[in-house]
Amino acid sequence: MGLLKWFDGGKTKERDTAKNGFERAVSSSGDSKELRALRIRIALRSKTGLDIIFRAAMRAIASHEEEVMIATAGGEVPPPTPVADEETCFQTMVTVNGPVMIYVPLEFASRFFELGTRYQQKEIDTQTALTEGQEIANELGTLLNLDQYMVQPITPLEFLLAQNIVGSNIN
Repeated sequence: MGLLKWFDGGKTKERDTAKNGFERAVSSSGDSKELRALRIRIALRSKTGLDIIFRAAMRAIASHEEEVMIATAGGEVPPPTPVADEETCFQTMVTVNGPVMIYVPLEFASRFFELGTRYQQKEIDTQTALTEGQEIANELGTLLNLDQYMVQPITPLEFLLAQNIVGSNIN
């Protein structure tokens, strides 16, 4: 049990570091070189986090739909539809320097999870997902004060655009 607690403590520390970095980027005033670098780094990580959340929602809904069919066929009560929660706010990305914990506030994580859900269920098409995803990312960029740098590095869901281009070349 002590070993398990030690591993969890590392995860908690990484989460705290990720969340504190995000909150510092949002709440700090000024325009120092260090603050600018922090905001842009958090923005780039957020882009990756949003993509991960979107894909996780797609997988969760695909799995959920299968579980619903199995439950229905067996006369059981279907499981509840997956939604974003506090766990969704924390994602891990792999960098050249090793894994890095990303924090995306629940408001944005929930909206992106729902977007991924709607896309997986074919309620929206690729263009709508890209447009709505960029709107959410722009709000996150505004929260991070990226507008003062005339940069918007949060461009989520580019993989959908790439898939569409590749898919259209196959047909």
